[in-house]
Amino acid sequence: MSYTADKITFIFTDFVYTTVTGFYIAVGTNVTDLSDMLFGKPNLDLQGVTNYTYRIDQAQLVNLVDSLSTVDAKLYMNGSNIGYNHEYKELIVSNPNYDYSYVYSFKSTSWHKISESYRFFINAWPKLYGVRLNTSNDGVFDFSNENFSNNISTLITTRPCKVNDRIDFVVIHRAIQRCVIETTPLCYAGLYVFGSNDLITWQLFYD
Repeated sequence: MSYTADKITFIFTDFVYTTVTGFYIAVGTNVTDLSDMLFGKPNLDLQGVTNYTYRIDQAQLVNLVDSLSTVDAKLYMNGSNIGYNHEYKELIVSNPNYDYSYVYSFKSTSWHKISESYRFFINAWPKLYGVRLNTSNDGVFDFSNENFSNNISTLITTRPCKVNDRIDFVVIHRAIQRCVIETTPLCYAGLYVFGSNDLITWQLFYD
């Protein structure tokens, strides 16, 4: 099997690469699928609920509706570019056909997304540069000079949790009522619970 140059990134003596089947890291002769935990179709039915999109498209809270996943990560990674941030030990996987990128942290061994997309990366060890895609953020971005002094819009979505009976529902309801979210001045947070009895039709349960 062959790979194009923009789909292979070397990390010291190891390297990572994408194929039509996933996203892998090779350490010697051992190959690990880093994308296994990431795959799964996005919940387009939930994204089609007005109550849902309204709450993640507010200037005072978050404005991330355009950064929701629209395709399976496997399809997204087919045609993506890879950059490695040596300083923060992160891999950035970006497909210029979408408005978001996936980031894998070797420190936490987990994935998250960012609301930026890059046409390509310039791996100039120890620095990483990305040429932005968004017309409002054109230019070269230096990942070593990220600004953490400003608030960042963040969306955390859980997987669907199956409720078997009334007892489970009461336990969840009590947990929500006792939830305390502390924020700094001018930083806002929201907690929303959506429910469905068929994973197709969704309704807002708690706001």
